[in-house]
Amino acid sequence: MNENKIYEIRWHGRGGQGTVTAANMVSAAAFADGYKGVQSIPLIGAERRGSAIQVFSRLSKETIRIHSQIQYPDIVVCIDPSLFASYADMVMSGIKEDGILIVNSSKKPEEINTDKKIKICTVDASGISVNLNLEFGGAFVVNSPMLGAFVKGTGLIQLETLLSLLEKKWKGEWGARNIEAVKTAYEKCTCVKK
Repeated sequence: MNENKIYEIRWHGRGGQGTVTAANMVSAAAFADGYKGVQSIPLIGAERRGSAIQVFSRLSKETIRIHSQIQYPDIVVCIDPSLFASYADMVMSGIKEDGILIVNSSKKPEEINTDKKIKICTVDASGISVNLNLEFGGAFVVNSPMLGAFVKGTGLIQLETLLSLLEKKWKGEWGARNIEAVKTAYEKCTCVKK
């Protein structure tokens, strides 16, 4: 980890999948882990549940003075597999060389086609959510397993810190299933550098 770097993260998902919540949890965990500069800025207009959304996060050991959308991310997280399947070029747009792509996909990282020299991580977050019955409002929520994949793929925050925050945020059976989803995704996430 570069102590002087601002890590810029662009999240892609759909309304109702917990994309904003996931980005906020990463920022909270980073702050708890000692980052001084953290931010999470959603790009949400007139979208409704199911519409494509983006969230822009930044993590830094120093104060962050930038407050804008992220065009050239270090890390891209795609929570919705249909977005990546149909709009992979848009999702990966601007990702820096040596960047990290984390995708909710049943594919292996080697099966993700790209000519970019990046680290690719995949996890079947949808399958994990279905297996754990993480349903909310009639849809399976995939943000929790994607948090586990984020920790594994980036190494920017500690798994223990994230789990501690989740235990405080979500109680009871719902909380236990979300924590299990994070742990399962952390174990099942696979990465390859292209």
